[in-house]
Amino acid sequence: MSVQNDPLKDTPNALKPVYRMARANSPVSLYEGAVKLHCDDTVLTGQGSVQVDWSPRPRVCFKAEFDQATRIDLEPAKMELVDEWPNELIDVEVLSTSLFSVQKPTPASGEIKRWRYNPHVEVQKIIFHVPNLKRYRGEVIRDGLSAWAGRAETTFGEWKIVIDEIPDEELSKELKATGGFAITHVGCLVRQDGERFSPADAEECLNGLHPFLSFCCGRWTGPALSVGYDNESSPLFHEWGMPRISPYRAVRGWLSDLHRNVVSNVYPGFAGRWSNETWTQAIKDAIYWYIFGNAPGVAIENGVILAHVAFETLGWILFVEDTKALSIDGYKRLEAADKLRLLLNHCCIGLDVPSELRSLGKAAKAENWNDGPGSIAAVRNAHVHPSLKNRARLSRAGSEAAYEAWLLSMHYLELILLHLFDYHGKFSSRLISGVYKGQEVMPVPWGS
Repeated sequence: MSVQNDPLKDTPNALKPVYRMARANSPVSLYEGAVKLHCDDTVLTGQGSVQVDWSPRPRVCFKAEFDQATRIDLEPAKMELVDEWPNELIDVEVLSTSLFSVQKPTPASGEIKRWRYNPHVEVQKIIFHVPNLKRYRGEVIRDGLSAWAGRAETTFGEWKIVIDEIPDEELSKELKATGGFAITHVGCLVRQDGERFSPADAEECLNGLHPFLSFCCGRWTGPALSVGYDNESSPLFHEWGMPRISPYRAVRGWLSDLHRNVVSNVYPGFAGRWSNETWTQAIKDAIYWYIFGNAPGVAIENGVILAHVAFETLGWILFVEDTKALSIDGYKRLEAADKLRLLLNHCCIGLDVPSELRSLGKAAKAENWNDGPGSIAAVRNAHVHPSLKNRARLSRAGSEAAYEAWLLSMHYLELILLHLFDYHGKFSSRLISGVYKGQEVMPVPWGS
């Protein structure tokens, strides 16, 4: 097909991952060849390999056999990958070896917690990989004659970030069936002005992508296996180490794949908060509690309590430390429900129990809980302050109302964070149950 007749000629090419997985949970090979293990004053030589293993958790592992018949202590050591990075000593933890020093060759295996090669070298771009990221609708990209709406492209400050979906329907089906791990997306980080940069300078930006992408996904994920290039074919920087990543699970969240460019539009507001020293730890903590409160099989009371911890933290930072609208004593004197009402009012989020939550609405009316904040505060108090009165009220409300209190807690937390990130688009409301065909996608309450 000629360029003139190519309907995709103006469509950008998809990013190429450095590492690909043909099957879910299959190891990712990082190195194979000659190795040296440095243990105190002893240097052992042999052959070995380094790879990403996914079970029981994602980690970078090594296996090796050494020529000498000797006993290797199960303690930290240093490894040299002779064929690729001679004289570069990598911290390793030896977790398994021969019980008998007479065995030859001597086997050993263990783990590499984190290794960064050449963190201060200047590169043109960093390619990174994201496991188990949920699908989103973005800009159209191509690979040959295939095209799909899989690109999230966004900017903040000096950085430009592109994250592309790796299209593989069979891998996607297998991932959903096994509930394991696979590299689903590949990303690229560059400076907006096109200048070179050091990976050390980009570390804060990449670190922020872990909580951000986890918030988008509703479970843990983030950038891993970064490679820095000065051009298309010359890798100068490597980072080995796996962030916290959850096994693939279908969890409910605010991000819908029916609305376009949501990831790209949310990120600048997130990055603005993340780069603000007043907010960095609070955003990190709030997303941490959100992920655990949203986890499959979470106990209802745990989810409600974790959400309240996030509400208290975000409210404190917003009203006491950032805007200074309230004094320390003034904020502390407020009841939990009033703190949440104040936060929701600031974010233009309604206080009434949503009509979709019938059991919670019925219980709120019967128990004089007044509104949504009052209802979930009552459920939280029954567990945090388990007086006979609080427990009796929760018992009368019933398990369905308690479940809907957790649902409303997660709904509030998602919307509060989206408001703090200055997002004005559409979101998927978890309050809409049943088969999702688009009715659950709606504008955020604070409008455009």
